[in-house]
Amino acid sequence: MQDSAGEDIGDERLESLAEAIVEAADAAGIGLLITTSHTLEPRTIYVSDAAVDIFGYSREELLGMPTFQLVAPEALADITVLAEHNIEGEFTPAFESTIARKDGTRVLLELAVSEVELDGMPVAVAFLFDVSERKQTQEALQRSDDRFRTLIESAPEAVWITDGVTLAYANPAAIELFGYERLDEVIGAAVVDFVYPQDRPAVEERVRAMLGGGEELPPHEYRVHRRGGELMTLEVSSIGTEYEGRRAVLSFGRDVTERKQYEMQLLQADRLSALGMLAGGMAHAINNPLTYVLLNLDHLERRLPDIAGDRSYLGEAMVRLREAHHGAERVASVVRQMRTFSRAEGGTTTEVDVRRVLDAAVGMVGNEIRHRGRLVTQYEDVPPVLASEARLEQVLLNLLVHAAQSLPEGEAGKGKVQITARREPPAHVVVEVSDNGPGLEPEQVERVFEPFSPRGQAQGGLGLSICYSIVEALGGTMHVDSELGRGTTFRVTLPASERERPRSTPAPRPDSPLSSARAARARVLVVDDDPGVGSALRIMLEDEHEVTSVTEAQEALRLLLRDDDFDIVFCDLMMPELSGMDVFDALRLNRPGQEQKLVFMTGGAFTPEATQFVSKVKNLRIEKPFDLKELRHLVRRAVLGESPDED
Repeated sequence: MQDSAGEDIGDERLESLAEAIVEAADAAGIGLLITTSHTLEPRTIYVSDAAVDIFGYSREELLGMPTFQLVAPEALADITVLAEHNIEGEFTPAFESTIARKDGTRVLLELAVSEVELDGMPVAVAFLFDVSERKQTQEALQRSDDRFRTLIESAPEAVWITDGVTLAYANPAAIELFGYERLDEVIGAAVVDFVYPQDRPAVEERVRAMLGGGEELPPHEYRVHRRGGELMTLEVSSIGTEYEGRRAVLSFGRDVTERKQYEMQLLQADRLSALGMLAGGMAHAINNPLTYVLLNLDHLERRLPDIAGDRSYLGEAMVRLREAHHGAERVASVVRQMRTFSRAEGGTTTEVDVRRVLDAAVGMVGNEIRHRGRLVTQYEDVPPVLASEARLEQVLLNLLVHAAQSLPEGEAGKGKVQITARREPPAHVVVEVSDNGPGLEPEQVERVFEPFSPRGQAQGGLGLSICYSIVEALGGTMHVDSELGRGTTFRVTLPASERERPRSTPAPRPDSPLSSARAARARVLVVDDDPGVGSALRIMLEDEHEVTSVTEAQEALRLLLRDDDFDIVFCDLMMPELSGMDVFDALRLNRPGQEQKLVFMTGGAFTPEATQFVSKVKNLRIEKPFDLKELRHLVRRAVLGESPDED
């Protein structure tokens, strides 16, 4: 034999090398067995210490023993075949076999065999690896994997795996949930194709967080499409994992569409219940300005016939008109607050200024509080929060009602309700509503957010329970502190919005082409079944623009289908026979692009169909009553050709 330098290795060095190999094998627990070869009855001629330990016999017992006597009876047939192939020249260098130890226990071995000549005699040198433990581990893992797959496959809840872009696996419940029949119909499909467009950014952000190995995220709700286009709401819990050697996201989904609809019904019922309690305050808030509006108009009606002969009255007439206008604006503001609060809609999430929402809630319930005590507000300069404005107003209004009704009647000089809004680092906004009423018992504090808790609403019910659910859904927390004889404080903590605010566009110079375009005369079409609305808009705009007014949607459609020169169309959303939604659909089908000119006028009475419609289209919307400044602004946008998303 030669070493790597090509020199002969002497017998002494060769023997030392062989001893080193055997010692290393023994140290690693690898047995060495040498047997006679090219025979159907091989015998053992050498066995290492590790091999002795593996077989459980003494060295003396093993030497000269027929090798096949060590093979377990159930594996003997396979070994005999290998020996026959060896004699025929088909040598197998590596294989697995089971041996029987002296005590009868079985050991699975992996054998690496080579043939050499020893003193002119062919022998087989076998290295023996005990792989019993590894085999048991592999089998256990396989059984665990099989059990897990069986569990997932039979789970009633939808389970799917995504690599961040496409679906890599879905169990039968998920396949059925999405409206498919077979796994191969969804494997490889883009995840975002299932998700409602407005919810896609949230899904993509959460998937990136999961794939990045970040902290565990709480369950979230998404709107997704079934195969037939049906929209449903899923509550999804996800974790980052490994799948087929790559980072992946394992998700569990549950259809909560019916639950969301039921929650919306409860929310609406709670809104209407609160409005019922506030009806007296709302009547007061409306009747005061309405009184001086009517008095001023009555005064003008009596004096106007004499104005031609007494021009000195013009100044007083203008004062009376300004007061009447101010009173009408106050009435409109109260109506807007009532309309916003009473709507069943309100799921849209936007940046919301909590101070503005607090002011709106105070406007509705302030009268109720002032009959029982003082109202104190302390607002810091706080960032906006990401929330549904209508639902946040519902929470704050319920808290104010609760605080007001906690104060005893007949002691207005002693009662006090305090509202504070402050920033809480690093990125939260805290709103506190406190009263100095009698406070709550400890057991009442523990149950105050439970449905129908005696203090969950003044007369029992769902008020504070619903508030708690809304705040949690907005990603916030709600707590109560109360002490008998000292009063109660409700604390709402909401995450501040982290979205970058859009940069404002610099105002054009007076001599720029843009300012010249603003002076252009536009063609305006007004469509409203109330002739008074159309007449008022025509009078307000006709000095600057060409205005056409119609009271029937059918007539408006005939004009729009044959004349595409209208720059803007003010169209009432809810009209008898043919609605603004019908006008939109007819234009979209017959004159694509013309439907974008519609600005929908709404009075607040929304059907579920109308609510869904306005949430989908991007057209501008203007709520009645409106003023001249707002109308002129919208017409200028139409003349400039700006999109509804701009400005």
